[in-house]
Amino acid sequence: MLERFEKFTQSIGTAYKYIGKIKSNHMSSFDLKGSHVMCIFFLGRNPEGLKANQLCELCQEDKGAVSKTLNTLKKRGLVESSAGRLRKYRAVYKITQEGMNVFNKVTVIIEDAVKKCSDDLTEEERSTFYSVLDKIIANLSKIM
Repeated sequence: MLERFEKFTQSIGTAYKYIGKIKSNHMSSFDLKGSHVMCIFFLGRNPEGLKANQLCELCQEDKGAVSKTLNTLKKRGLVESSAGRLRKYRAVYKITQEGMNVFNKVTVIIEDAVKKCSDDLTEEERSTFYSVLDKIIANLSKIM
């Protein structure tokens, strides 16, 4: 059991580090940080806009991190909000045309990375991997 714990946590941790490095390396070409990727991604996939709490859930980040990211993206003209007189947590954030341009470029990078990391997997292996990962996540959530 302890060996499985060690292998699982090391493997997940290593994968997460590689994903972080890929995000950081590619986002630097847009003068953005790796932490901005997921907000750009989800806002690009939801052009009708999202509230900050929805982004927190989708990005799996806390309010502070999402708020900081949204402020940076707004300053860069990649995102706009309906804040006005509304409280920030009720505001709807939408991707701008410039943000959509970045989203389109990021999407190409994401597709390339996903293809490269799963090139030698069969469709059956890929399907099994995600099925097993979903079950592990469900089981982990029950421990909480």
